[in-house]
Amino acid sequence: MSARSGHPGRDLHPEDGPLQAFASGLRRLREDAGLSLAGLAQRANYAQGTMSKATDGRTWPTEPVVRAYVVACGGDPGDWLARREAGMKAASATSDISPAPDGADAPASPGAPPRNPPRRWPRWLLPAVAVVAAVVVAIGVAARPGKSSPALLLPGCAGPATARLEIAASQDLAYILAKAAGEYGLRSAAGQCMQVSVEDINSGTAMTALARGWTESDGTQPDVWSPASDAWLTIARARARGGAAARLPAQQSPLIVTAPLVIAMPEPMARVLGWPKKKIGWNDLESWARTPDFWA
Repeated sequence: MSARSGHPGRDLHPEDGPLQAFASGLRRLREDAGLSLAGLAQRANYAQGTMSKATDGRTWPTEPVVRAYVVACGGDPGDWLARREAGMKAASATSDISPAPDGADAPASPGAPPRNPPRRWPRWLLPAVAVVAAVVVAIGVAARPGKSSPALLLPGCAGPATARLEIAASQDLAYILAKAAGEYGLRSAAGQCMQVSVEDINSGTAMTALARGWTESDGTQPDVWSPASDAWLTIARARARGGAAARLPAQQSPLIVTAPLVIAMPEPMARVLGWPKKKIGWNDLESWARTPDFWA
């Protein structure tokens, strides 16, 4: 038990740096709200491991996790997100290592340890941002021919939850999935009152764990994996052996959710490029990317 925070596990010392001070503050917020980690996780609709990791003082929690954590504690999410931003700036000013941006989920090189580095874009293209579609992959669960899914027919239950459906989602998808899980609520299945629980986990980290069989040291084994791209499933299948390979779907499943790709940039730059009279497309971006001094 931490002498300073009353939080099980790692001791935090706020004077050690902005990250430790922020994590310590989140712990105090939870304690002041009278919530246990389990109670916080249930109220926020996130896995308990995610809530604990948000205050371990090792990495900056993502914006969606901070928002869910603070709202569950009855705090002001805007205030805490501002504190997070200020703390990250202060930390980066005193370190050569910049914190990874929210949603950074870059694949690791074969054999390299999982990592979460900042994406690097050509400087002239920084104003243009693309949001990519995601795919949800059920692990070790095959649909039975001729049988319809009962998912939409599950009746609600009053609780408390006696079973959990664990979802491991990429960091850019975890917040919206946790929100959807909260709206879905508790459901009765096989004599249990089931709760859907979402944990944010880097796609590369989850892929590595699944490919080697997902041991206890990897954390809670998920029932469903939602990576940032279906390419991660292809990589996992290529690396998996034996029992680990048998648990992964042999073929790509039909997409059940798609999201539009969006190009966004400051209006003055768009007008220079001819908008709104001229539509700007992906072919244009590809062409401009080949010209390093395009904006000059």
